[in-house]
Amino acid sequence: MTDQPNGDTTPANFSFGEAPVEASVASSQRATPAEIVAIARQIWRRVADSKVAKDDNTGNDQLLEAIQADYKDFNTSFPLVLRWMVQMRKFNAKAFEKYLLKHASAKLDTRQAFLELQADYLVLLYREEHRHPDENFVRRYRASIVEQLLEEDKTFLDMQKQVEEDLARHASDVDRDRRQRLYEYLLAQKVARETVAPLPPKPDEK
Repeated sequence: MTDQPNGDTTPANFSFGEAPVEASVASSQRATPAEIVAIARQIWRRVADSKVAKDDNTGNDQLLEAIQADYKDFNTSFPLVLRWMVQMRKFNAKAFEKYLLKHASAKLDTRQAFLELQADYLVLLYREEHRHPDENFVRRYRASIVEQLLEEDKTFLDMQKQVEEDLARHASDVDRDRRQRLYEYLLAQKVARETVAPLPPKPDEK
C-alpha cells in the first residue's frame, strides 16, 4: 500500500516535467540503498509535518522548492520520486527499494534514458498499489508517462535554446554598442588632436 501522509489527491497544477538534470547516479554511488531509502523516508516525514494542505498548490510549490534545495543530490538523481511525494502525496518504500536496484544498474548516458527510468518508478509504485494489475494497462501507463516526460523535456530544451539565443543577441547588441561608442570616442580624440595641432609654417615664414 502506498504511504500517504495527507491523502491521495492530484494537485491541479501537477506536471510530469522535471527541472534540468544531468543523467547521473553520483548521489546513489555515494550512499547505500538503505541510506538512500532513509533519506527518502526523512523527506516523506518532512512532507507530512509541513502541514501544507494537499490542495494548496502555491504552498506545495514552495515546499517542493525548499526540499529540492535542501536535498540537492537526492533531487538530482530522483526528481520524480521527490515531486511525487510533494505534489501527489505518494511514496512507497518497497517500490523505491526496487527502483534503486534498476537505478543502480541502468545505463544513464542520455537524457531520454534518464527520463524513461523515472517512469519506471511510477510503474513500480502502481504495482505496489495494485497487486494484480492489468499488464496491458501497465504498458500503456508507462508509455504515456514516457511520452509526456519526453514532450515536456523537449519543450524545456526549446525554451532553453530560445533564452540562450536571446542572450547571445543581446550580447551582440552590447558589443556593437561598445564598438560604436569606442569608434565615436577615438574619432572625437582624433578631431581634438587635429584641432589643437599647430599649423605647419608657410613657406615665407621659414
